[in-house]
Amino acid sequence: MSSLLSSLILSNALISSPVPGSSAPEPLPEPEVAAWSWVLDTSDSTSYRVPGLTLTDDGHAGGHDGCNSFRYISFPGYEGPMWTPEGNQVVFHGMRLATMMGCQGHDDTLAKADTFILDGDNLLLFRGEEFLGTMVPA
Repeated sequence: MSSLLSSLILSNALISSPVPGSSAPEPLPEPEVAAWSWVLDTSDSTSYRVPGLTLTDDGHAGGHDGCNSFRYISFPGYEGPMWTPEGNQVVFHGMRLATMMGCQGHDDTLAKADTFILDGDNLLLFRGEEFLGTMVPA
C-alpha cells in the first residue's frame, strides 16, 4: 500500500513539474473592473450596516441601504448600462430590485434619494431639492 502511495505521489510530481528548459506558463491576468464605492457619512446612524453604493465601469450598480441589499436590473427592451454619468450627476437606469427585510429605525437616506450629484470624490444625495446626505469614498 505504501509503495502504491509513493508511486502516485511521484507520478503526480512528475506530471505537474515543468519540462526542463521551459518556463512555467504565465498566469492569466485578473480582469480589470474599476469600481467606485461610497458609504453614507453618518455617525448617528441606527442601521445595522452602513449604507453603501457601488458602481462598476461595466455598468453595474448596487449596494446596501442600511437594511436591504439592492441592485439595478434591466427591464424588457433596455439593454444598456444600469448607470451613466451625465454632467456631474449619476443617473440610474433599469429597475431597482431590493430585498424586503423589515428593519426598525434604520437610516433610509439612500433608499429615499432620487438625485445623485458628484462633488469631488463625494456623492451628494437629494430627494427633489432636499439635501439628504453625503456619501464618502469607501
